[in-house]
Amino acid sequence: EPASSGRGRSPVPPRLNPAYGCFLGLDFEALRARAALTDFSGKELYRKEISFRPNLSRETVLQKITALAKSIAAKTQHPLLSLGVAAPGQVDALAGKIVHYDLLPDFDEVPLKERFESVFPNTPVFIEDNIRSLTHAELLRGSGRGCRNFLCLAVRSGVGLGIVIDGKLYNGTQSMSGEVGYLVSPETGSGANGERRTLTDLVSATGFLKETRDSLQSLRQTQSRRKLLEKGESLSLADIVDAAE
Repeated sequence: EPASSGRGRSPVPPRLNPAYGCFLGLDFEALRARAALTDFSGKELYRKEISFRPNLSRETVLQKITALAKSIAAKTQHPLLSLGVAAPGQVDALAGKIVHYDLLPDFDEVPLKERFESVFPNTPVFIEDNIRSLTHAELLRGSGRGCRNFLCLAVRSGVGLGIVIDGKLYNGTQSMSGEVGYLVSPETGSGANGERRTLTDLVSATGFLKETRDSLQSLRQTQSRRKLLEKGESLSLADIVDAAE
């Protein structure tokens, strides 16, 4: 009989099994925190964001972000394979801690990895600078895909810069690259006490709040402005938006 000309079964391309497990990512800064849960294929399953009032204590912030992570992790029955925390300020990723963060009280030498491991004892925990995390995400799946060299400037509670050189994330000496929020130039003027104002003071969300409080004190008083002034240091971006609407 003539030999069969068939070539066997059609090839089936390999696919990731979404139900194999989940990944949890958390990003926080001075004014808010966000968390997202994805399946094994990278599809987002849940997302939640919470706001912070200004000047929360260190312990309150840590309680809020760990509670946020727990609430998101509880949304799935699949194994939690890893937890990544994008942290603000000067971050020692290898030690898993925040070295210093200007925009939250007493945020020096914060053992973030240790804190999350106590809440998720069976889950690998990874800590990284939040702007470098954002930049890496842009490199892998965002506007930086296919780019070998680019900068990612983020204006949030503070200001930070992510740097990609030759397709790789640049960390710098002691992982301190991109700390542009501390930059001062002659054009920035001086603060209320004669100190130089930084880029963070001028364009960040926390700088905007401070500038708004200072401006409200010098403007003609109206009922809505008085209400904002009465909030003092607890004034939030949401309060300003509500008043403007």
